[in-house]
Amino acid sequence: MKTQLLLLVIVLVALAACNSSQAVEPTAQPEQEQATSAPTPTSPSATPTSRPATPTSPPATPTNPPPSPTPLPKLDELVMAAMAGWNSDQISPDQVDLTLSYFADDAVFKMLGFPPDIPSEFKGKEAIRAAFESWMPLHPKLEVKIEAVEGDTVIATTSYWSDPMRAMKVAPLVGKDVYIFMDGKIASETWTLTEETQSKLASAMATAAAPTPSPEALAASLDELVGNWEGYWSDQTSLYFEVKEGGGWRVYFPNGDEISGGTVTFEDGKLIFLSMSGNAAHICLNNPRAEYVVYVTKQGEQSIKLRFELVGEDQCADRKEFLNGRELTPVKP
Repeated sequence: MKTQLLLLVIVLVALAACNSSQAVEPTAQPEQEQATSAPTPTSPSATPTSRPATPTSPPATPTNPPPSPTPLPKLDELVMAAMAGWNSDQISPDQVDLTLSYFADDAVFKMLGFPPDIPSEFKGKEAIRAAFESWMPLHPKLEVKIEAVEGDTVIATTSYWSDPMRAMKVAPLVGKDVYIFMDGKIASETWTLTEETQSKLASAMATAAAPTPSPEALAASLDELVGNWEGYWSDQTSLYFEVKEGGGWRVYFPNGDEISGGTVTFEDGKLIFLSMSGNAAHICLNNPRAEYVVYVTKQGEQSIKLRFELVGEDQCADRKEFLNGRELTPVKP
């Protein structure tokens, strides 16, 4: 019996102890939950067991494409750059150096269509320089118009002014300019005058080379009057007057239609009309005689102007209207 009681007591004590531990357990639980639910510290020292962050790769540097090569100037642009500075009435002396910088050292410059006494070919940059520098005191001016570019060749129309050309009234000289390039430089330039410019220049050069006209003087012989002369009747109608070596004469229109003709003689500076026939007025045909003093202007041995003055009366009013006090010049071929 005692033994049973003892066991009973042991069991009760054990139960009491068990209940006691269970009663204390819940009071400790909130503290544990509070500890485990607290925010994770952000300091690295507070999270020694955390995995280190994966390092971020630096942004890729953009790759720029290689620069494109600078395009070479076009040949027509080189020609214009070389010659543009000449298109002025006041050219800087530096223009010669600038222009020559576009020429090769052994370049050749030719001018075709000029009279033989004008230098027309220059070989080498220094010879070209001498030609250009000789132009400078003449107040030159160039106007270049590009016409075509064919491979290494540039074709242009070039007009040229200078004081001598202005004085002869032939400016501008116009010609076809051909530039041939080699290794980016002008290897040759050939300027050929147009046929019209060549004719105009040749005529002007011949006139300029002719002797200075002599002062007007009384005609010395009939020979100084021989030829075809142009004058005007009533200041409007152009008529031609021909004096022949044998003493004949005629008046005719520029188209060749003859108006009248006859014979003349020459005495003491006077041209004396002796006879007349043709389509003249009856009073002219019936009164052919008249005397005119003739004054001659010469250029060298050539008569270039006749001036007539009536002596006494001329019954032919048309002839008087055509000759008296008038100047006649040679008929142009």
